[in-house]
Amino acid sequence: DRVADPAQRDPETATIRDLGRSLRDDERFVSVLLPVGDGLLCGVRR
Repeated sequence: DRVADPAQRDPETATIRDLGRSLRDDERFVSVLLPVGDGLLCGVRR
């Protein structure tokens, strides 16, 4: 819930957001967020 809440700005949450953004924007990878537990971010090289 913290990552989705824009009011959360602690370093851990910001790092998780940055990782997701970096993986999403990198054309070398296909990324997906799976609805497992708190969410499982997966990236596969193209």
